[in-house]
Amino acid sequence: FEEPEDPGNRSFFSEIISSVSDVKFSHSGRYLLTRDYLTVKVWDLNMEKGPVETYQVGNMQVLVHVIIETLYL
Repeated sequence: FEEPEDPGNRSFFSEIISSVSDVKFSHSGRYLLTRDYLTVKVWDLNMEKGPVETYQVGNMQVLVHVIIETLYL
């Protein structure tokens, strides 16, 4: 799974801040949570197009709710 990147928005730090730093699978095995420097993305392994949801790391209240909901489906 990979999201297309706009070459015009690429900078020296683009690869560093978009590198996945953590991955977790839901108990059902259907969902994958990935964490990079700026976002947490929820992927449905049955859909290869892109993440089904993306959250900015700064919004921790929403993020915690999504993690709990996704991991315990």
